[in-house]
Amino acid sequence: MNTEEKLTRNRIQIQRRNSFFAYLSLYLKFHKVAEDDIRLKNSLGAGVNCNGDFIYKSSFIDKISDDEVQGVIIHEILHLSLLHLLRGKAIIKTKEELERFNVACDIVVNQLIKNNGFKLPKGVLMPNRYNKIKLGNKNCFLEICDTDKKIAEQIYDEIMEFIKKNGLDKGNNQGNKKGNEKDGDGEGGENYIFGDGEGRLDAHIRDTNKEDGNEKDNQKQQAELEKEWIDRTQQALAVSKMKGDTPTGMERFIGKLHESEVGWRTLLLKYVQSYIPRDFNYSYPSKKSISSGVYMPSTTKENVELAVGIDTSGSIGQEELIQFLSEIVGIAKAFRGRIKMHLFTHETEVNDKYVVENGDVKKILELKISGGGGTSHIQPMEYVNKNIKSCKAVIWFTDGYSDLNQIDFTKNKFDSIFVISHNGTDEQLKGKGVRAIKLKND
Repeated sequence: MNTEEKLTRNRIQIQRRNSFFAYLSLYLKFHKVAEDDIRLKNSLGAGVNCNGDFIYKSSFIDKISDDEVQGVIIHEILHLSLLHLLRGKAIIKTKEELERFNVACDIVVNQLIKNNGFKLPKGVLMPNRYNKIKLGNKNCFLEICDTDKKIAEQIYDEIMEFIKKNGLDKGNNQGNKKGNEKDGDGEGGENYIFGDGEGRLDAHIRDTNKEDGNEKDNQKQQAELEKEWIDRTQQALAVSKMKGDTPTGMERFIGKLHESEVGWRTLLLKYVQSYIPRDFNYSYPSKKSISSGVYMPSTTKENVELAVGIDTSGSIGQEELIQFLSEIVGIAKAFRGRIKMHLFTHETEVNDKYVVENGDVKKILELKISGGGGTSHIQPMEYVNKNIKSCKAVIWFTDGYSDLNQIDFTKNKFDSIFVISHNGTDEQLKGKGVRAIKLKND
């Protein structure tokens, strides 16, 4: 078996072990490079760039076990999923700072890999069982704690503060002197105040193969890449939720790193996406896998029933109703043929009712808007529980001025997603365990 076949086999093994990493692995493209490739200097055996190009030395892949190959592939996937190669550009000014940020990224990624039962080659930057790691040597070291709770920027800030406090940015090189690491301090950290020792697993290659224009063009290209990886990660998360194998710790990281970057419209579509059942089918290859040169299963998608409730009470104006209908049309178009939508209007009780299938936008636009009275969600929820028994979730378009604080949502047979108008409030939903999205004026 040659090196490429070894990588391919272990990508398939990842698919059997975890659907989140399997989904994102389809976006990696393997490229063998020469042993003296400048991008993989010293002990580095693999690397990745923002486009998902995974470069490797055969000597490195050949000498590690299959389990370790899987860990290395997942290591690169996590750098892309957590936007490490893109986010660092905002804080990095020098080569030394780049090395320190790479160290912080590796600590975060390796912690996640360890927590999810995957293996990495010996000597990498790995926090110990107490989620701590020491960087430096016995004479001058930094201990980073709670590595399972921190993102890369937080660890990077600790490193930079330590360097400045100890004068290590002024030519004092004690942090690079190799010391004797005590058992339990974490692995591979003895030379890492400057990020210049052995044990670095990979190169974080920041060339995107697109950055040949002016600064404005480069910023636009970076924003496009960020959106691509955010969308891919959210899709992978939705798949893993349906399969029940979401990696430990990933939701917290994705929430912290991605939600602030995701527009409310994308967030709404992501929530809808999470209710559509998926599974893998080996009868047909995945279209995404064609470019990677490996046969991977396609994803089969089933239909799902959702309901949409539109608040037409007196507090909802024409502007809000137009925006509500616009977003409902967007959902119908985005999931054409994959959702059956039970659409209804309500004040204190349900008024008009429609069933929308196959993205029938015309039916949505012909919706009768009647109302103008008070607001309640109690009877509309009873209506869904009684009449739409196979409903997985209801998307409630409202301004939030209702009796939501009186409702026990755990008694419903469906999940609730509240879409609040830009001048509305989600105050009554706090602590209720439901999803809420605040619309914004475009």
